[in-house]
Amino acid sequence: MAKKIPARKASSKESKRAALAQPARKKATGAIRSAKGKPAPVSAADKHGSQIEAKWGKIIPQLGYTIVPNVLIDKQHALGLRPTELNVLLVLLRRWYEPHKLPYPSKGTIADSLGVTPRTVQRAISSLKELKLIETSKRPGPLGTNLYTFRGLRKRIEEHAHDKIAQRKQHGKERQEQLKRKRPRSGQQNRDAS
Repeated sequence: MAKKIPARKASSKESKRAALAQPARKKATGAIRSAKGKPAPVSAADKHGSQIEAKWGKIIPQLGYTIVPNVLIDKQHALGLRPTELNVLLVLLRRWYEPHKLPYPSKGTIADSLGVTPRTVQRAISSLKELKLIETSKRPGPLGTNLYTFRGLRKRIEEHAHDKIAQRKQHGKERQEQLKRKRPRSGQQNRDAS
């Protein structure tokens, strides 16, 4: 039988270090606490991640998600996008991982994602180029896939975004004016008079 060696008791300094190294823990209230017991600050990324998890559960977000501006979806008709073109654009945006690293999926990869032929993808890409929403350049290497840039798309979306923001501001001003002009109900006038 092997002889058991008793574990050494940790010093108070080691205990403090271990406590500080522990990750933040949730209390019964659900608030995230730091190792010192103070509420831990919640970053925008944590808040955004918890909202995604609340909508989609824990499993689906583990596979990733793509941030798409709402104005792209809301103004797809104004941008001249047909459904296939929008779907090709979404696949391209899904492959754009970092701002300075342009996506370069092959037409076959895009076609497989959408369940269409590579020729359909080629027509959609040509249309997106004609609409000046994307630009392509040949990627160096043996595969020769395209690099895709979205400067035109960004410029067009920003135009629509500025219009939408101006509309919101105007609507807010009109709403404030309506609230100022709104008269109290007759029951409220009687109570105020007494």
